[in-house]
Amino acid sequence: MRDLLLVSVFFPMLPFAFMYPWIGILVWSWISYMNPHRLTFGFAYDMPLGMIAALTTLAGFLFSRERKRLPRAPEVILLLAMWAWVTITSFFAIHTDLAWDKWQQVGKILLMALATMMLCRDAGRLRYLAWTIAASLGFYGVKSGIDAILSGFSGGFSYPGDSFIGDSNDLALALDMTLPLLWFMVRAETRRWARYALHIAFGLTVLGILTTYSRGGFIGLCVVLIFLFTRARAKALSLGVLLLAGVLAAFVVPETFFSRIGTIASYEQDQSAQARLKAWTLATQIALDSPIFGGGFRVFEQDVWDQYFPGTERAIVAHSIYFQTLAEHGFVGLGIFAALLVATYLGLRRVRRRATDTDQTIVANLAAALQASLVGYMVAGAFLSRADFDLFYSVVAMSAAMQAILASLPGREGESAASRPDATVGVDTVRPMSGSPR
Repeated sequence: MRDLLLVSVFFPMLPFAFMYPWIGILVWSWISYMNPHRLTFGFAYDMPLGMIAALTTLAGFLFSRERKRLPRAPEVILLLAMWAWVTITSFFAIHTDLAWDKWQQVGKILLMALATMMLCRDAGRLRYLAWTIAASLGFYGVKSGIDAILSGFSGGFSYPGDSFIGDSNDLALALDMTLPLLWFMVRAETRRWARYALHIAFGLTVLGILTTYSRGGFIGLCVVLIFLFTRARAKALSLGVLLLAGVLAAFVVPETFFSRIGTIASYEQDQSAQARLKAWTLATQIALDSPIFGGGFRVFEQDVWDQYFPGTERAIVAHSIYFQTLAEHGFVGLGIFAALLVATYLGLRRVRRRATDTDQTIVANLAAALQASLVGYMVAGAFLSRADFDLFYSVVAMSAAMQAILASLPGREGESAASRPDATVGVDTVRPMSGSPR
């Protein structure tokens, strides 16, 4: 039944994805982040719906009259540089076959990020994209929160298998980055009942993060909530709500959760923390042995562990986006990756300030939300091996797209949008493929 429902919804979307490729970005994002086919039990489970959506979107974009021009933003240059560099390091990888397999996966993510930059270059399209991502991942936030209440915070993994989220730590990271998008939806919503529903979804998602028992996810949650508090309109009310939520959590969340979080301070006695430190040491040694190219994708395999730490029983991953990038792509790769993080954050800050000055409320609020998502990624990602996390590159793409939007607005000196080289399509303008109905 689920299989039939899914295909009856998905395949009728494809003609629209072809005629209006920006809608294809929404369809691809829905499939990529929600993975609805992994919730089925029959023929739809293994269907390559993401690939079908991506190919349809790219084909429609190729034949459409959409502007095929990347935004003029530092993120674009750094993203292309990162793609080029991981291609080079794959030639020198320790595990060549594994590296090229991973390179293909990363390449698909980067390609769709570039397509997003070109296709979602007005406020309306970006708003729909943010809603699509928030709803897709928010579904699992709400589900995890409800499961936490019903199970007494026994912990668990409320995300389907065989997907881009591999465990509870990945889920915590994704939900950390989703919370600001739910906050954006609250601020953009005018209907009272919808705002109430979104507030409930926000609260349940917080509970969902806690029930993952992820220490990195918990630290990321704290940072995201603090960041959102600094952007809140009614700070006194927001502070009261946070304090009340903290008091309630102290009574509802079981002692096992606080015991696990408490190991953050006593990492010397925690085996998991010690293994993480050992992985960071290995990453550093790999980079020192090959400072330019690193070890390539998938370097943290058993043979490498045996080479540097003989007697290691089980290979583990880097447990940090920074040490992962350092080990896989050397100091050059880490520099590009760090520059991409910084450039995206600064770009979003410029967008937020400029959008506020020009009364672009949707863009300003979305930029603030994406800043919080990025901060959550940088903090929680310090303890997770997700340098290739899809949602991060969606944030990068939306940052570049918003800079293109603001570049098309009249400047402070009075220049017209038409005189700017990066003028974008207006919010009411949709460019279908040639010959399609308007």
